[in-house]
Amino acid sequence: MWVVARVIVEHGVNGFLASTDAEWDKSLPKLINDPKLRETMGRAGRKKVEQEYSLQMQSFKVMQAIRDSK
Repeated sequence: MWVVARVIVEHGVNGFLASTDAEWDKSLPKLINDPKLRETMGRAGRKKVEQEYSLQMQSFKVMQAIRDSK
């Protein structure tokens, strides 16, 4: 799962990547204390998922792959 998170999460843009307690200790207070940051990161995360991982986008990619294989 960690590998997938590194692909989806852009550190500081749509989330924080933390693999140690010290990194969590640094990142979590930023989110807890900054509602604007939570909103901004949430919107960025949703945008990325919609653009790259939504059913519409995945079906488009599958159709494109089928067309390209002919």
